[in-house]
Amino acid sequence: MSKSRRHFMQAAGMTLLASSAFPAFSQSELKAEVKKTFDPDNLTLLDSGSKELYERYLGLKFSVSVDTKPVGSMTLIEVKDLPVTKPPAGYVPAQEVTGYSLRFRGYGTPLPQDVYTLHNPSLGSVSLLLVPSGLPGSSTTYSAIVARLAP
Repeated sequence: MSKSRRHFMQAAGMTLLASSAFPAFSQSELKAEVKKTFDPDNLTLLDSGSKELYERYLGLKFSVSVDTKPVGSMTLIEVKDLPVTKPPAGYVPAQEVTGYSLRFRGYGTPLPQDVYTLHNPSLGSVSLLLVPSGLPGSSTTYSAIVARLAP
């Protein structure tokens, strides 16, 4: 089915109308927002971090913040390799995925799933997506998965 010029112009007009109904961030506002929550040093730590690196911090506390606002603390309680899974028959993956999981015990008010910055004086800061895990009624634990494409 070919689209007519009239249909194209109607769609373009509706897009323009919809975009004007919602305030847009200017490029400078967007960059300022990203700078508040993203630190390139955090990415470096994740990129160079390994399961063995985090194993040295088992049992140690990390301060937790979101958008530079402190929200509590957590203790690293488990570091383990991701299970190796076989691809479906006939499927050849382009690259192998490796990784490990981190499990933390939280203190205080349970936190929702979100990206948090964890800080330890010896390790530094790293931003991770933490997902609440564990059984209801037990102490709150959080899991983070670090997965990488193998070279």
